[in-house]
Amino acid sequence: MFAVATLVAIGSMYVAPASAQVAAQKGKITVALESVMSIDSVAKTLLGGSFDQVSVQDSFTINGQTIQDFVTITPNQTAGEVSSNWSNGRKTLISQLTKNGFFAKNSKFASANTTDDSTTFAVKNITVYGDRQSAINTAGKFTGIHSTFQSSGNVGAASRKPTKAQPVSPTDGQITTFAVANTPYYTLLPISGSVITGLFTAPGVSGTWRGVQNYMGWNSNGFASDQTYEHDFFLDASGGTYFARSFSLPPSCQPNAVYAATSWPSTSYPYLDSDLESSGLCSSSGNIAYTIGAAQANAITTGMTHFTAILMPDGDASTDIFLLQGQVGYQFPVGCHGPLCSYPYGYGVRETTHYGLTSGTVPNTISWTVPAVFALDRPENVSVSNPTSSSLRLNFIDVSWDETNISAERSVGPSGPWTIFNFGILNGGTAVGSWYWDNTGLSSHIQYCYRMRATNAVTSSAYSPTVCGNTL
Repeated sequence: MFAVATLVAIGSMYVAPASAQVAAQKGKITVALESVMSIDSVAKTLLGGSFDQVSVQDSFTINGQTIQDFVTITPNQTAGEVSSNWSNGRKTLISQLTKNGFFAKNSKFASANTTDDSTTFAVKNITVYGDRQSAINTAGKFTGIHSTFQSSGNVGAASRKPTKAQPVSPTDGQITTFAVANTPYYTLLPISGSVITGLFTAPGVSGTWRGVQNYMGWNSNGFASDQTYEHDFFLDASGGTYFARSFSLPPSCQPNAVYAATSWPSTSYPYLDSDLESSGLCSSSGNIAYTIGAAQANAITTGMTHFTAILMPDGDASTDIFLLQGQVGYQFPVGCHGPLCSYPYGYGVRETTHYGLTSGTVPNTISWTVPAVFALDRPENVSVSNPTSSSLRLNFIDVSWDETNISAERSVGPSGPWTIFNFGILNGGTAVGSWYWDNTGLSSHIQYCYRMRATNAVTSSAYSPTVCGNTL
């Protein structure tokens, strides 16, 4: 039997992030340039500017594949030094991609453009990190289509990106995922991939880089038009890190990422967004994120192998442990693309599976797969209260992020038969929801029992424990 039910939300458990209290306001500002600039022009424009670090973005085509890439600039670096880092980064990346079969796997997706322009550089976007006013002043030297500012403190009219929900402490090979209510997260996750960490080399490039390459692929793309995706690689910094990092006041706590790249298309608006993640402060403990994100996630192409890669100098540890995490967020304001407009949903971290990983040690090469079916979380804290002669109240917490329906089943006594009451999707894009349902029209002096579960198009959760109550 089926029946219609009306639910009441007790309230949301979402907690807005508190502002980071720091000794000095730090910030970063991203500028989408009105026209592309050469490295020489960027270096000349930066002369005399006060900043901690600048990240610039370009793209190049090799073997029919277009790659978006980034290089970082530190104060007093010359255009020649930046060009050298960029050139060596690209050579090392191409060598690694060839070695790992990226071009061979994606040959059918190669464009007709066979031009190799990996030796030319044209800056399209710039992100400046530093003291709030200095970052604004330095970015103001560039002519942009639009700019977005993020500060570590309360800055009046300037918008501030909420602090990301913290990852759980890295454990060996653990992968977690954020997910969006109303959208089954199995449609948002890559189906398989691998993590390669270690020393990266290339012919003609002296020395080595330490780096991380993430490979992943989607069979389908279920992202909404305003959703973002970040592929987060975290290192545990409590005992030193395998990759180099810097320690300045947040949010300029950047890992010392010299070069980064991804195969995600330009229409997905890739961005480099690597920060230290530990209670909002930079310290020698916590987790460091090495992240590339897509600000327009519904543009990520399916059916092919994608990659993200970040190259860095040596850190202060010869080994490390990592956590890999997929984070789904949303644009705010809608249509704004970049690290400063991508907000996580704020659910906290949901652990899903180890995805076949048996070791999260660094350096290493580890493959993972996503199971075809994810277990749904059943409603929790189910109880019966508020008895009257004709009604009982069913209380519960909906902790499932990707249900298409929450249902309650009722029987007279604990053994059934059961009548089903469907409530549909409850969380509706907010955090965990506490709910109650007043089940009216009951008979007096009868014991009624209830059990609950969540369902979606693929699977159903286990039932909650059966709970019972007596009408008066």
